[in-house]
Amino acid sequence: MDSQSVKRNADGSIDLHLYVDRSSLEVFAKGYTVAGANQIFPAPNSLAASVFVEGGAAKADIALYPLKGVWKDKQAVTKPLELVQASPVTNNIYVGDSLDLKAYVMPASVSQAVSWSVDQPDLVSVTEDGNKLRVTALQRGVVKVTATSKENPSLSKVFTINISRNDFKTNVPDLKAVSGKWYVDGESLYNQNTSANDYYMGGQKIPFPEYNLDVDLKYQKGLINIFYASENVDPRNAYSIQFGDNDKIRLYRFMGETIAENSMNGKHLNEGQFHHVKLVKTKWCQCICGRCRIPEPPI
Repeated sequence: MDSQSVKRNADGSIDLHLYVDRSSLEVFAKGYTVAGANQIFPAPNSLAASVFVEGGAAKADIALYPLKGVWKDKQAVTKPLELVQASPVTNNIYVGDSLDLKAYVMPASVSQAVSWSVDQPDLVSVTEDGNKLRVTALQRGVVKVTATSKENPSLSKVFTINISRNDFKTNVPDLKAVSGKWYVDGESLYNQNTSANDYYMGGQKIPFPEYNLDVDLKYQKGLINIFYASENVDPRNAYSIQFGDNDKIRLYRFMGETIAENSMNGKHLNEGQFHHVKLVKTKWCQCICGRCRIPEPPI
């Protein structure tokens, strides 16, 4: 929302001149010396305007002046030409969650009546509201939802909804994605990454100096970092245990210097199988997987 400071008139009022068309709103005040503009995206069936006041009562004198179009050869369209999706085409939700799908018929002057169909009705429950469909996930699976123009059934679009279960269990407070496309399916947290660094961090500091950190880990390539001490959700300079495509385990400051490195005696963790990693952090040291013991630097 844009805002500008406007000096009131002597009687406490302000003068506003608003220009509204199908896709933009321009506001002028103080003799056209203060201005603001925004692009707007109204629904095709939004053909009215309303005025409301926040913060207290107000009185307004409103005059409406229709604007003439600049198009000289404009032709009236009386039949539907296209059905457009006003919601994401592909959606990912968990069992129990809901989302709204929207679709409109173009141009806006024709009938906006839309019918909805679901290919897997046992996986979701739906509530129709004209051009909007509220979908609630009931079971895990993939659902295709089709919106079709009632006036011209040849016009239709398909939405895909991927439904998974969120049974991921952790007692790390406020654990969430900081970057990257992470998702939960069942009891596992997934990430598919081939280039950039993706982070999943706890949003709150662990309130005690000694703790056990247990992780079930599976990967096939790349580097895996387990952050166990960070000043904030930005992992730079966080204390990290790193596993890669060899039998080395590394303790270091993320994006910084190596503190220590040890061998896991030929054991590689990147063969696509789950491995249980246990980090025992005490005041003076930590033990990883019960195999290597690395002195802890002062924090």
